Amino acid sequence: MEILPDAAIRDLGVSGHVCWLVSDPGAYDGLAAALLAEGAGLGQRPVAFGPGAIDPGTPIAFMKLLRELAAKAPADGYGGLRIVADMDCILPLHLSTTDIVAFEVQLDRLLSELNATVVCAYRRSSFDTEAIAGALAVHPEQFGGGLQAPFRLVAGPQRSWRLSGEVDMSMQEAFAAALGTAATLGDCVIDVTDLRFIDISGLRAIAHGARATDDAIRLHGASADLRRLWDMCGFKDFAPKVQFS
Repeated sequence: MEILPDAAIRDLGVSGHVCWLVSDPGAYDGLAAALLAEGAGLGQRPVAFGPGAIDPGTPIAFMKLLRELAAKAPADGYGGLRIVADMDCILPLHLSTTDIVAFEVQLDRLLSELNATVVCAYRRSSFDTEAIAGALAVHPEQFGGGLQAPFRLVAGPQRSWRLSGEVDMSMQEAFAAALGTAATLGDCVIDVTDLRFIDISGLRAIAHGARATDDAIRLHGASADLRRLWDMCGFKDFAPKVQFS
């Protein structure tokens, strides 16, 4: 997970999906305003989601509104969007880690198709460690330290995905949710070139993800060790729709 230095949150460019860990609520308004101002300077339409700003109501409504705002941006004279989203507003209270991860994977795919920068602000006081780690795992970039996820699964070019880091039982639930959601979005090609380690629980999640969809899952850049472990564990017969390249 790439962790941006403090200054970098004000230099995000015109496209991205950033997980902001908010440890100091008192600094939130100032940093959020700086983020929006930086986007406006780049020709992006600045939009805040949260208390006192836009409240979309549900995660689904949030993504629908993003699409609508992105479609309208050129006609309104903007080159794209700059969003700061207070996740206390976007996500219902007590939403499970699985649901948070699934939402962020879908959002990451959507953002790969839009000209937008979205900063998802997770207040440390509102979400438990497991939920935040799951959210971090499906964001390409991170602002704010104190916690990291051992793997990341994020949208890649041409509707592909990139899986990197280490997948083990410590985040079994989050990985299964991320992989399963990616698989349901269709044409699931996952670049695993930068995957350093994956255990049987991770391979099992890939196998079950493939069995739950009509489309194949293609793992690009898989190491010889990964392929050998896949065959040794019997996943080749259990999930024949998983292909290697």
